[in-house]
Parts: sequence; C-alpha cells; structure tokens
Amino acid sequence: MDYKTLVEYFEKICGKIRISHDIKPDEFGRNLSEVCTYLRVGKIEVNKTIHGDNRHGEMGPENAICFESKNFDSKRFYNTDSISTGLVDAKYSFYQIKGDDLPFTDEEKNIMKILSVLIFLFSGNLLLTKHLNHVIFHDIRFKDVYNPAFIHFKLGEYIKDGRIGDYGILQYNIQGFSLINKKLGEKPTTEILEKYHEGLTKIFENDPDKKGFDIALGGDNGFIVFRKELKEEVFAYLSSAEFRVKNEKGEEEFVVLKSRFGYNMELEGFSTSHQILATAGQALNSARKIPGTRFLEYDETFRKKFEMDRKIENWYTDALIKEEFLVYYQPKVDLHNYSLKGAEALVRWIHNEIMIYPDQFIPVLENNQTIKYLDLYMLNHVCQDIKKWLSEGKEVPQISVNLSRATLAMSNLVDVITSTIDKYEIPRSLIQIELTESASDADNEVLRPLVTGLNREGLSTAVDDFGTGFSSLSLIKELPWDVIKIDKSLLKGAHKDGSRDQLMFKSIISMAQTMGLHCIVEGVETKDDVRILKESGCYMAQGYYFSKPKPKADFEALLSTK
Repeated sequence: MDYKTLVEYFEKICGKIRISHDIKPDEFGRNLSEVCTYLRVGKIEVNKTIHGDNRHGEMGPENAICFESKNFDSKRFYNTDSISTGLVDAKYSFYQIKGDDLPFTDEEKNIMKILSVLIFLFSGNLLLTKHLNHVIFHDIRFKDVYNPAFIHFKLGEYIKDGRIGDYGILQYNIQGFSLINKKLGEKPTTEILEKYHEGLTKIFENDPDKKGFDIALGGDNGFIVFRKELKEEVFAYLSSAEFRVKNEKGEEEFVVLKSRFGYNMELEGFSTSHQILATAGQALNSARKIPGTRFLEYDETFRKKFEMDRKIENWYTDALIKEEFLVYYQPKVDLHNYSLKGAEALVRWIHNEIMIYPDQFIPVLENNQTIKYLDLYMLNHVCQDIKKWLSEGKEVPQISVNLSRATLAMSNLVDVITSTIDKYEIPRSLIQIELTESASDADNEVLRPLVTGLNREGLSTAVDDFGTGFSSLSLIKELPWDVIKIDKSLLKGAHKDGSRDQLMFKSIISMAQTMGLHCIVEGVETKDDVRILKESGCYMAQGYYFSKPKPKADFEALLSTK
C-alpha cells in the first residue's frame, strides 16, 4: 500500500473516531494529533463513547474506527473482530465498525495495522516526552518540587499570555538551618526539608497555574511563585512551620522552621523571568542586612532605594578620585568655659552639586566592603588640613576620625594609620581614632590588637556610640581606651529626675571617670541637655546646641592663632 492510499483512507475517517470509555480523551487526542501532523492531514475529532445497553448503536456511525485500551474485550459488546497490532505492549487495539455483516477487506486491515503502529509509536514518544519534562523541570531530591528551569519556563509563559499580574514571587532562606543540620544530623535534616516542601505542595495542591509552586535551590533556599490570594497562607507557613522528626539516635525532636524572605507582589511590567527573580533576591539580600527583619517587600520605595544604591556603587570610585567627598568638622566643647576642645571629622558627598548624606551612602559602602577606602581618604584629608593649619600658626585641637567595622579587617591597620599621620609630619596626639563596638564577638576580637597597638603608638582611641546596646563592659575594662563617647539615646532618657535611665546615665559617667577614662556626650541639642551633663559631672559635649558640622573653611575660622 502506498503513502497516498494511506492518507486518503485516513482523511476519509476524519470525524469518525470513537474511543472506549476507559481511554482518556485528552491523552489519546494528543496521539492522534501527532499522527495527523505526520501524515499532513486535517485534525481528527475525537468523541468519547459511553457504553450502555445499546452499545452498538452508541458506537455508530458505520464505517467509523473505534479505539479501545489493550485490555478491553470488544467481542463482549460488538459483533466484529478486533484488529491487533501484533505488538505485545501496544497501548491500544483498533477495529472498524462496518455493520453486522460487512467484513474487513484485506486492504482495510492492512491500513488499520499501519495506523495502530503509528499510534503506538507516537504514544511512546508522548510518554517519553512526559518523562523528560518531569526530569527537566523537577528537583529529583523532593517529591513534586520543581527546579529553577521550571520557574523560568512558567514565568515566561505567564508574561507571554498576560497572566503574570495574578502572581507574586518570593525568595526565602530558612534561618539557622545549618545549626539544625549540625544538631540532628544529615538524614533527619533531609527528612525535615522533605516535609517542609510537602507542606508547600499541599498549599498549592500540586497545581502550578491555579495555585503556585515551590522551587528548591540550595538546602535552605528557594523561590515560591504563588497566586496573590494565597499570600497570607504562604507567609504564615514561612513564618513558622512545625515538624517532628527523629534524630540519628532515634529520639523525637520538635523543630520549628522560620524563614526570612524578600517578595514582590507587582510583577506586571517585567519582560523576563530573570528580572522578576532578581527583585525577590534583592529584597531578601536587603532584609538580611537589617537586624531583626524577617521579610521585605520589593515595592516602588525599595526600587528607588535599590537603584540609588547601585548608582552610589557606580559613582564611588570616580568620586574618590575627583575628591567629591568633603570633610566637615563638628566642634567638641568644654562646658566649663564653652571653649573649643576638639572636633569630629564627618564626611559629606557633593555629586553634581547635589549633597548625598552619609545615611544614604555609608551603609552601601559598608555592605560591599569598600568603606575602607573612604576611611583612609578621610584620615589623609584630616592630616592634610591639620598640617596646613599648623603651618599657619593656628592652635589645632585634637580631631577624631571614624573607622568603620569593615575597615578593621585590614591587615597592618595600625601601621597604615601611623604611616599616614607621619607622612604629613604632624603630632600623633592631634588624631583620635573613634571605633564602634560590635554585636559580633569576631569583630570585637579584632578591636583588641588594634586598640592596644594604637595606644602603644601614642594615638588616642574612643569608644563611639556607647550605650546603643552593643558595648561590652568587659571590653571597656580590658582595653586601653582613652575616651567613652556616650550615645545621645542615653542622654534623652536621663531627663526624668530619679528615673532608672538617669541613674544609669550618671553611673556610666562615674564609672568611666573612676577608670580614668574621659567622657563626652554627643547629640546635645538643648539647654536642658547641658544642665544634665553638668549635674552628672560630664563637661565635654558635642551637638547641634553648639554647632552643626561645619565645612572646613567655617571651622578653620574658629581656630585661634598662637
């Protein structure tokens, strides 16, 4: 039989296809569509047959082909012979309804065998494709959990068909998961992860389009795409998911998983899946940098700040080269006679004639670990200014320079500081280094050799922001500090007579003086603040009550000539 005859016969039966009740129409229809494409003929309409008492009548019309599953016995219902493919593992068998007394011709039997083989081949191809898709789009570690390839595929699909606005996205990180792994062992921890993903699968009912889906990344990271109406349910699960599992000793453990996450609820307007994923990742990374923050939304405010942060990073190197960073000086005042006793060097950034304030750029530079270049820039410029003032015969008070925590990790930092000062041939006593204690024991361990080394080299050191909750009394006791700089938050709480805040404020000053340390209070803004300082025995102050930070020229005017 030639190809033309096969196509003519196949076209003749278009619209006359019936299937038995135990075959899925959608699946079978896809197989037939493949055959139609292969033979380049029109689409075949598939109708499902419902078997009743009058089975033959329902199967009509005559000259139609019936498809049934391999295990279905047509002889029980119809007065006709089933045409077998001769393939033991064929999924379907086929026969033609021609009426009760009309036999199949040899040509028709041959055609039906060819068609059955084609259907079988395309069925196998469809099944293989289904398995391949599962491998391509699923994470083999967990049941019904998708992998990153799937999220790109689905988001691209939603963008293309205009459904992207129905969904939100988040990226999560399970907090403290490494500690759980260390405590319970690898096998119990893997079991917890499986249960965690099962919980998300239950929320989505394994229906990505109508509900959402979970994407596993590393052991404790993942993405979730979810319908907007499921936001509260998803957030509640991520905030606290409880599990019971046996540890490696066989003892039952109760585990609560809490996740930090960044999310975006407005996905319209994005043209690629990569852009969408980036928004959730950016929000999560920002949440990590804010102490106590469990989740953060990528919204318009976040977007503007994120864009500004990226601009700051891009402008930074050129700004150092062009000396866009300016040194401002805020006076320190002796309350005995209100004379100038020192100043703190503070940075300001003028970019294209616009002031960028420290709270905008310093966190960015600390996070990307480039703040050290600005710290050394400031030290150089302060030394340069002091040298100029000394050469002009001015009386120069001690100037304090701040070093950020990120700068403390520099190797040979003491040598870098002393060599910078000595380069300008100024007395080391005119420079004070302000350092902020950290909540991190590791950071504080770095302070020990630094403070000791600076003290040995004749440089004054001050504990900045004392009282903000990070300071350690043991560290104050053990290291050779010269000055404690009390944070304004302690001062504000000391206004109420007899209050615990006031008692603590006075006790800190008394303790420092007993230990031979000098005290200065920053953030002094009112006459009443000055009164409290004097009553507490502290006579060094800094704040807007006396002066705002001044540009170099304005501060220079305050310096008297010898």
